[in-house]
Amino acid sequence: MEPSLTAGLEDHYYMQLVDNIRRYKGVEALPVLSKKKNVSSFEDWKDVFPVYSDYIGDVIRRDHEGAQSEPVVNYSNETGRNDFEKLKVARDDNYIYFYAKTVNDITPDSGDNWMTLYLDLDRSHQTGWNGYDHRVISGEKLQHFNNDTWTTVATVQKEVDGEEIMITIPKKELNLSHNRLDFEFKWSDNMQKENPLDWYVNGDAAPGGRFNYVVKSE
Repeated sequence: MEPSLTAGLEDHYYMQLVDNIRRYKGVEALPVLSKKKNVSSFEDWKDVFPVYSDYIGDVIRRDHEGAQSEPVVNYSNETGRNDFEKLKVARDDNYIYFYAKTVNDITPDSGDNWMTLYLDLDRSHQTGWNGYDHRVISGEKLQHFNNDTWTTVATVQKEVDGEEIMITIPKKELNLSHNRLDFEFKWSDNMQKENPLDWYVNGDAAPGGRFNYVVKSE
């Protein structure tokens, strides 16, 4: 059941395990976004709900001998960097706002794999890149996946202050003309390969692996 990048099993058995446990035990109803509000500063996020949480402590650098290997193989990974802790989403009539808080101060922008936001707007795995139709790289380049490639379609606003980052995206850039929201999102930092399985191993992803957070509004 353990996800594997090299044994050929990937995470299929793990995802089946999760799916069947949910069917057996049930799941709580999805939380609904708090009321519309304009977000212009980090102070404005205090009364925005729900709060999406991520495991912390999973960016610890690894350097250890492998088990039962001959000759001995040493496994090292130093890609852990920004450790996601809390995420939020807000909206008003014209914009959607995304917020992320990390355990420590966010590292400086280091390129396209820094603090990336992935969006699955139609909630279909059959469209986009592994379901993701849009993403924001470097916190400000909005890209759309079409014809098997990512294309930058707009520059969006980002703000970083210590361990907090927020991104403001005009709804028109996402072709969201309706008021009701129903989409999925994911944050990623320091991904090494464009492969969803990479999220189990490198950097940090919120939520982990191939899971997403779901956003719903009334």
